[in-house]
Amino acid sequence: MILPKLLIITCFWIQSMGLGPRPEEPVPCKKIKFSFEVEHARAASGRIVFRFEENRQDFLIYLLADGNKQLLTKNKPEISGLAPGRYVFVITGPDEKADFCPEFLEIEVK
Repeated sequence: MILPKLLIITCFWIQSMGLGPRPEEPVPCKKIKFSFEVEHARAASGRIVFRFEENRQDFLIYLLADGNKQLLTKNKPEISGLAPGRYVFVITGPDEKADFCPEFLEIEVK
């Protein structure tokens, strides 16, 4: 009678030590280092230019507008012809396996 109780207690003790399944821990990601410059609009002539540290060109820049997303070209990280307003951008690593943190930002063109 003592043996079954000891076996049950031992199982609970081993499980509480963390030998059982664990939830996955978040993977740390690297910050994308960039800056941007806004040229304000005269009618629809506003422009936003992104510059990345070390002149890296492998990041992806998406413009989110009206439920759609537009990918800016890698060799020209800018968007022009903007009317005054607020624009939302997402900057990500070159692919899903890259360990960069996505950056979300809202930029106003006046």
